[in-house]
Amino acid sequence: MQTELGEFQALITDAKSRLKPSKIQAHPVFTGTKFATLKDQVPPYVPKISSMEDTSNFVDVQAKKKHPSMEHFKKRSQFSGRNLPFVGFSFTHEEPAAFDQASKRRSIQETGLVDSLKAELASLKMTLAKSGDLVQEKDNVEKRLDETTIKLHSVEALRDSLEQQLAESLAESTAVKRRLELERRERMSLEKKALDLIKGAKLKWELAEKSKVEALDLEIRQLKSKIEQLSHTNQMLEEQLHHARKIEENTRQSAEAEQNITRRSVVGLENLLGKVNAEKQSLISQLQNKLTEEISHTSHLQNELLQQQEAMERKTLEMESVQAKLKRSKSQYVQLQNTLQDNEAVVKQLSRKVNELEKDSDKLDEYEMEIKSLRGKFDDSQKTLKNLQNKTSRLQSDCDAFEQLNSETVSLKLKMAQLQKRVADLEKQLEQKTEECRTLKKKQVFNNRAAIGSLTCTFSADGADTGQAANQELREKQLQTYKMQKELSDCKIDKRILERELKEASAELKQLRETLTRSENQLLQSKKAQELALLELSEINENISMELMRSQDNVKMLQEKLQHEKSKTDEEKTIIAELKGFLKTKEDSNRQLANQIEALQSELSSANLRCNKEESEKTKLISLVEQLQKEKAHLGELLEKSASEQTAMKVNLEALREACTLLEGQVVEYEKLLALSKAKQSELSGNTEKLISDLCEARKDTQAAKRHINEEKSLRAVAEHRIKSLQEDLECMERECADYKNQCMEYKSYSATLSEELSGAEDKLSNTEVLVTSCERQVRKLTTENNQLKEEIAHHITEIGSLKESKYTLTHQAEDLNKNIAALAQRIRDLEVTLEEQMNYHKEREVKAEARDRQHLKLIDYLQSKIEELSHKKKSLTEVIFGSSKKENQPPISRALNYRDLEAQLTKEKETSKRLKEQVVKLKSATMCELSTNGKPGLKMEKSKSEILTPRTKAVLDQIATSPTQKRQVSQSSVRRMHHNIPHR
Repeated sequence: MQTELGEFQALITDAKSRLKPSKIQAHPVFTGTKFATLKDQVPPYVPKISSMEDTSNFVDVQAKKKHPSMEHFKKRSQFSGRNLPFVGFSFTHEEPAAFDQASKRRSIQETGLVDSLKAELASLKMTLAKSGDLVQEKDNVEKRLDETTIKLHSVEALRDSLEQQLAESLAESTAVKRRLELERRERMSLEKKALDLIKGAKLKWELAEKSKVEALDLEIRQLKSKIEQLSHTNQMLEEQLHHARKIEENTRQSAEAEQNITRRSVVGLENLLGKVNAEKQSLISQLQNKLTEEISHTSHLQNELLQQQEAMERKTLEMESVQAKLKRSKSQYVQLQNTLQDNEAVVKQLSRKVNELEKDSDKLDEYEMEIKSLRGKFDDSQKTLKNLQNKTSRLQSDCDAFEQLNSETVSLKLKMAQLQKRVADLEKQLEQKTEECRTLKKKQVFNNRAAIGSLTCTFSADGADTGQAANQELREKQLQTYKMQKELSDCKIDKRILERELKEASAELKQLRETLTRSENQLLQSKKAQELALLELSEINENISMELMRSQDNVKMLQEKLQHEKSKTDEEKTIIAELKGFLKTKEDSNRQLANQIEALQSELSSANLRCNKEESEKTKLISLVEQLQKEKAHLGELLEKSASEQTAMKVNLEALREACTLLEGQVVEYEKLLALSKAKQSELSGNTEKLISDLCEARKDTQAAKRHINEEKSLRAVAEHRIKSLQEDLECMERECADYKNQCMEYKSYSATLSEELSGAEDKLSNTEVLVTSCERQVRKLTTENNQLKEEIAHHITEIGSLKESKYTLTHQAEDLNKNIAALAQRIRDLEVTLEEQMNYHKEREVKAEARDRQHLKLIDYLQSKIEELSHKKKSLTEVIFGSSKKENQPPISRALNYRDLEAQLTKEKETSKRLKEQVVKLKSATMCELSTNGKPGLKMEKSKSEILTPRTKAVLDQIATSPTQKRQVSQSSVRRMHHNIPHR
């Protein structure tokens, strides 16, 4: 307002200090205007002009009237008491009551005119201020429009960015879901592959173990058969030994019989014994040679037996080792079965875990459903939050409106205080002016008595207009006060309503906070459930990874065991090959033994022949013994000779016996060995036949085994190739497992990051949804505000057009008023000069009146003294002619005429007051109708004011133009001379 007033003042002032176009453009009022684009802009109001000389849109300004001056009064001939001589007593008609009433009315009219002028000036200032406020409001509205457009653009950009972020987050969430599904499928496929590999490895291991067990069973059976054969050979050898012992007993019996025979035939036998001894010695030498040979052979056989026993012991040890290996293999088989069972249990556990994972996936689906439901609840809570935010925004807007109302009430209170201050100032000024007027009235009492009649005449003509103006001003003030009271009452009602709404809003806010806390708790619970589900998933993934590691370790252990068992099978195969070589050596040794046995059989046949020869010789010897008994007598002599020899022979015989016993033992043993060898030979022949058949079968078996070996070699090559491929696959699998472990770890970290990102994305989504909803709400609000602003702008544009028209009229009126104000200021200056002159004049009149009063007092004293003197005298001729002296100076009575004039004036004033009251009632009814019909009477009142002000201001200015001094002079000139009975000199 101050800037606009400063601009108006700078435009209205002199040409030197008046604003130039550059300064006008740089003025702070025109900061928002763009002068470069003013040509292209459309004006808000285009007046209709019929021609170039059409001035219907402008206000007609009347020509100025010539105002009277003091020089005019001085030039005119008027009555002055200075030049008059003293003519005696002069009396005037005294009408104090009428004069006082007229002076009061005149003072009331003057004060009313001054108040009306002040009110008009204040109203003009208010209209100017309102116009400036409206222009400022228009600028503010334009600024708001610009700000709202900027906000709209920013909100649209935010909405676009948020929509893009939403789309990106949705795409990311869909991509993450797809990745999760793909990874879940890959994990399921990997688990299936791992299970298939484990099952295949288990089947292969079971088949290999079964084949190994079958091979070991076959070897055990073969070894058992070999052990049985060896036990059978041992039994045969024991039988042969028993048979040899029987033969040895028979030989002993025969030796005893021979000894008996030799005892019977000692003499004849000595020769025979010599012969026999020689033969025996030869035989013994032969037998010793044979025995040495046989001993060597038996030693060799014993060595072979020892070797065979050692081999048997080795075989038994090997059998024991094999049995231990079998036990170990059985224990390993049991362990493998246990491991298989454990693996099966692990597989079952894995299957259970897979089922549990499937259940967990179902649970995940349920969790997802729960999450969806929670999201729905979250969306509902967000909607409730949005509603609450909308309510809070509404409450905030209501609070803002309430604050605005409070600020408006405060501003109204301030305005009321300012108005009260202004009213107090005006009242003070009025009191000062009333006091000045009273002083002037007291001084002008005597001078204005003569002007009562003229004033009454002029008052009858001009009183109606001034009364109407005063009544209109009173009505306007009453309306303004009524409006202010009504606005205050409305503000109080709105305040109460807002307080109630604030209470309700506080209760709703409490409820909303409770719901917010509940929703936050629900969100926390849902987040906790999601975190627990994610932890369970991570634990399940870790357990699966650990189980995969365990299964891979088990597979590695199984592979190591397979390799170890393969090495064992290779060792066993080498042992079997050694056994086969040993068997071949045994077969060779058996063949050698068979050859030796055949040689021994030939020797035995020759020995039998020799025995037969000896038996024949024995028969011959028996015959010879009979001859020798005959020749005993011849030999008696020889006995003594031979006694010495016999002793020696006895010693020799004892030695021979011992040798024979030894030989017999050796023979028995040899016979036993022969029997054993025969039994062995028979057994070996059977064994050879069996071995031949076994060899044939073994050859067939070896051929089949070779075939199998070739097949196994091919299969082994294939298996090795497969093993290599499997090893490569296992290495690849291990690499893949390592990669998958890394991927699992990365997946865990990525899942953790994704969970964090998901939580962040959910938070972002919630925030973006909240922002989107808030933006949508803001957009809706802004659209509604924009529409309202557009409506307000249109309304303001129309108002601005009307205001521009009113401004245009007001500018003209302001120019007129400024001119009138300048004229009035000049007139006030002239009036002040005239007032000073009148004050001087009245002071002179007062001095003259005081001198006159003194003269009158002197005359009265003189006359009283004369009357006292004349009271003792006779009546004079004048008393006789004119009556008594008391009635000498009394003027003629003219009360009837003055009373009639006063009655006529009273009737006129009553009629005017009635007319004014009727007009007041009509105006009140019209204003009440307008208030009831229109919701905004302020604009119409302002328009009516702007329409009413101009003629009234003109009338007031006309009234002010006709100054009271002129009226007084006219009335003074029109006043009649008062009659008196005093003769002139």
